[in-house]
Amino acid sequence: MIIVEGSDHVGKTTFCKKLVKEMGGLAFYRHMSKPTDDFDYFGDYLSQLRSGDVYDRFHYGAYVYGAMLNLHPTKGFSLDSMRLVSRFIHLRRGLIIVIHDSNHPEYERRLIVEGKEEMFMGRDMRFANMIFSKMHLVDENPTRVIDIKGGNQWPTEEDAGSIVTEWRLLNGLQ
Repeated sequence: MIIVEGSDHVGKTTFCKKLVKEMGGLAFYRHMSKPTDDFDYFGDYLSQLRSGDVYDRFHYGAYVYGAMLNLHPTKGFSLDSMRLVSRFIHLRRGLIIVIHDSNHPEYERRLIVEGKEEMFMGRDMRFANMIFSKMHLVDENPTRVIDIKGGNQWPTEEDAGSIVTEWRLLNGLQ
């Protein structure tokens, strides 16, 4: 599995679709939305994981939007459970990719200009983007971080190819 995390407007969905295409029929696209109030932040995450699939968001969102920004309830969530889910992903030879934008003024401008309706808006998204940029410091498991640098370095087909090659090698498929 490959999990792509990050705040809105950093190219996650587009990149996930590039990954699925690059995997040539070996993967399905899955999108994680805001969990329900009765979501089990350990068991429900583990039960949703499918080897080979590409996930547009997964467990880091609960940490960023729920635990850090307190924008939705995360009953039963803990940093330890998030780390265990990450360990499980890595034990199953999955990859976690975090996309963020280090050019915070340009990111804010893009949020205003694009004006798409999102689950969270404005200032919350700015803070989420900053937290996502530090996720590799919170989760001790190796994570690939892609900085789009103000929209000047969107993840490319070459990035997708590199990540899929890494995933294939990790899973003995090359």
